[in-house]
Amino acid sequence: MEEQNTFIEIITSTECIAAFAGALAAFALAGVAQWFANRRTEWKAGNEAVFAVAQMYSLVVGLKRQQFDDQIARFVAEKGWEPDYTRFRPVEGATGDVLRPRLNALGFLLQSHDPDLLNRLAVVVQKFDVMMSAMRALSVTQNQFQQELEARLPDLPLEFTLTELEDKIGPYIMTRLMNLVEATREGLPDCAIDLQEIGKQLSDSVSYCFPIWKVSKFEPIERERPTDIPPTAEKPRLWRRVVRVLSRLGRKKVF
Repeated sequence: MEEQNTFIEIITSTECIAAFAGALAAFALAGVAQWFANRRTEWKAGNEAVFAVAQMYSLVVGLKRQQFDDQIARFVAEKGWEPDYTRFRPVEGATGDVLRPRLNALGFLLQSHDPDLLNRLAVVVQKFDVMMSAMRALSVTQNQFQQELEARLPDLPLEFTLTELEDKIGPYIMTRLMNLVEATREGLPDCAIDLQEIGKQLSDSVSYCFPIWKVSKFEPIERERPTDIPPTAEKPRLWRRVVRVLSRLGRKKVF
C-alpha cells in the first residue's frame, strides 16, 4: 500500500507533471515544425512546376516562330509565295533542356479540389517531350536533306520542280522530311495551347492550396528578344529600393 502511495505521489508531483508537459510540448512543436516544413516543400514544388510549364511554353512558341513563322515571312517577302516543306532550314540547338514539372513532388494536388490535374499535367508534359523529339528528328533530317541536295545539284536543271527533286533524292529522306515538317508545324501550336491552359490551371490549383501572394502566376510571355522586360513586371517596392541603395553605399564605404 505504501509503495502504491509513493508511486502516486511521484507521478502527481510537480516535477513529473512539468517533465511530462515539457515532453508533450516538445513533441507538439516538432510536429508543427515538420508540418510547416512539409507545406513549404509543397509550396516550392508548386511554384517550380508553374515556372517549368511557363518555360516549356516559351520554348515551344519560340520554336514555332523560328522554324516556321519567321522563315515563311522571309520567304514570302523575297519570293511572293509560301515555301514548300523542303525550303525550311534547321534551327540548331533549338530544343535545349528546360525544367520539367517534378510530378512526384506534386502529390499534394491529389488531395486538392482537382486531383485529375496531375494526370492532365503528365499528359501535356509527355506531349511536350514528343514534340521536342520530333524537332530533334526534324533538325537531323533537314541536315541530311541539305547534304543530299548539295550532292545532287550538278544533276538537276537550273529550274527544277519539287517532283524532280523528290525523284532525285529518293523517297526515304523526302517522305520523312515532309512528315516531320507537317507534324511539327501542326503540333507546336497545339502543344503551346495545351501548355498555356495547363499552366493556368496549375497556378489556380496551387493558389487554392497556399496563400495566393506566395504562388507564382502563370503569365506566358512571348518575347521578340530574350532580354525584353515583360510588360507585367512590377518595380520593387519603395522600401526595397531604399534598402538596396543603402546596401550599395555601405559596400562602397567598406570596400
